[in-house]
Amino acid sequence: MKFSQLASVLGGKLIGSGDFEVTELAPIDLATPASVTFVLEGQFEKKVAESPALGFICFKALNTDKPVIVVPHPRAAFAQAVAAIYPERIPQWAPGISDRAAIDPSAKLGRDVTVHAGAVIGAGCVIGDEAKILANAVLGRAVLVGDRTVIHPLVSLYDRVQVGSDSIINSGTIVGSDGYGFFPDGMKWGKIPQVGTVIIGDNVEIGANNTIDRGALGNTVIGNGTKIDNQTHIAHNCRIGENCAITSQICFAGGVVLGNHVMVGGHTALNQHISIADNVVIMGNTGVTKSITEPGVMVSGYPAKPHLEQRREYATMQKLIDREKQTIADRRQNKENTEL
Repeated sequence: MKFSQLASVLGGKLIGSGDFEVTELAPIDLATPASVTFVLEGQFEKKVAESPALGFICFKALNTDKPVIVVPHPRAAFAQAVAAIYPERIPQWAPGISDRAAIDPSAKLGRDVTVHAGAVIGAGCVIGDEAKILANAVLGRAVLVGDRTVIHPLVSLYDRVQVGSDSIINSGTIVGSDGYGFFPDGMKWGKIPQVGTVIIGDNVEIGANNTIDRGALGNTVIGNGTKIDNQTHIAHNCRIGENCAITSQICFAGGVVLGNHVMVGGHTALNQHISIADNVVIMGNTGVTKSITEPGVMVSGYPAKPHLEQRREYATMQKLIDREKQTIADRRQNKENTEL
């Protein structure tokens, strides 16, 4: 594909000549004389002059003699360009059902479904049109999988789990396992049956090796459009809103309620039965111990506080530490001077 054709695909404005073939895309730090690269943020503009790249894709015109495609949304253009230049690298699965899959006779499969070897589809399951159930995935009884949804290898969907359309669940993830429901029974622990399920919306992507527990009585819910990174735990009866961005190694205790478009940074923990308002940003390594009721606030630290307040406290604490260190040093110096 020529650079000029790529500009048309991206809906961008071409500055300079586009009469060369685009065979390689690369980050700006790894670009070669054969690459087209991206300037996604202003901080990368200073690297343009030294970059050997053939051309650039950016959110504005650049101070360079090399050709540039100017696009309004560079990250969206990045995704479109990758799909256009590397179509063979995007996974595709031909429809068809392996004779080495185990499918209960009562299961209902839609049109052009893909089921790979080793997959297990239990009694009463309903699989939507063009859905993909890949190798060794296990679906319990009465599981619902929507149209065009992809269930990757080694995913386990327990009984009655529901997954909407156009969603992706990556390898090793377990959805619908029992929540941590126990009660003290003398010196032992009694188990509370977990009889709810998990409902996952449309256009949801769940990373690898996540665990999402079923509800105790009600349901655990993941809203439409939400994206969850790898190795995150969502406990029973959590309700995650729509279009949330949840990164890796996050622990949601039972009953957490997230609003819509909440962003949660990695290695964060949220206490049980708290609510988070819409558009809140929770920075990484945060401990959220109580509800956040103000929409759009950014919080950090342990316990979580508004980020600017947290920074002021850290700065004040550092000043006190520095002052104490200086006091100790002054005392030591005075003692040495006295001894002399």
